[in-house]
Amino acid sequence: KIYLIILCVLLSNFILAQAPGCPSIDAGADINLDCSSNCTTLTASVLEVGTTSTYSVSSIPFSPPYSFNLGTPTIVGTDDIWGNVITIPFDFCFFGNNYNQLIIGANGVVSFDLSNAGGWCEWSFSNTIPNTTGEPYRNSINGAYHDIDPSNGGSVKYSILGSSPCRTFVVNYYNIPHYWCSNITTTQQIVLYETTNVIEVYVQNKPTCNSWNGGRAVIGIQNINGTIGYTPPNRNTGSWSTSNEAWRFTPDGTPSFLINWYDNGMLIGSGN
Repeated sequence: KIYLIILCVLLSNFILAQAPGCPSIDAGADINLDCSSNCTTLTASVLEVGTTSTYSVSSIPFSPPYSFNLGTPTIVGTDDIWGNVITIPFDFCFFGNNYNQLIIGANGVVSFDLSNAGGWCEWSFSNTIPNTTGEPYRNSINGAYHDIDPSNGGSVKYSILGSSPCRTFVVNYYNIPHYWCSNITTTQQIVLYETTNVIEVYVQNKPTCNSWNGGRAVIGIQNINGTIGYTPPNRNTGSWSTSNEAWRFTPDGTPSFLINWYDNGMLIGSGN
């Protein structure tokens, strides 16, 4: 829960944010009040997140919070494979389940299904999200999932950045050639935020290799059974290209925050 404290003579901003998607609240510009005679309406803005039973998808400015070439290398020089299990230092809630381990796939996908660790990461798919069988994978974050080839160049890296309770887990796919069309490359980033459970996808460049797997790619998330999924407009499975594009998946179930206003310790109001 987030609480906002109001002082009678001076109203100061109360900001907790360390990075996009981190819990934050802003009470607006400072205001000087003569408490004996003046009144004012106070408003606060907050990142409105809820439980992870449902999500909203929104376009956000292309302003990647981290370098695309940052992190610890994984899946080095290997095509179509899932990496080993990676433990992250915070619980991440995804469709109502808490996880502190995940796996990274060579083809632009992250999953909480650890049974695939070290195994084959499928390149051929035609299903749209959501799907209960086949690929895209269940319990996954796709950003963008398509057939890229780390054995032919570029890098896949991950990082854990920031400090509690605003840490992030970042996956970078940097300058990776497409399979069959090795003259074109993809650079993209997936960011998972502690506490808010917000997910962001940044795509610097994703051209299309129409001569392989129909050029199919997808940006989206889906639950453990593949019965619920979310994709941005025009980014479900299909042949599409983009550059300098970013999307945010925000949990929007029951609100997981509360705003209270206080005057010298006395509750005087609630809400924005």
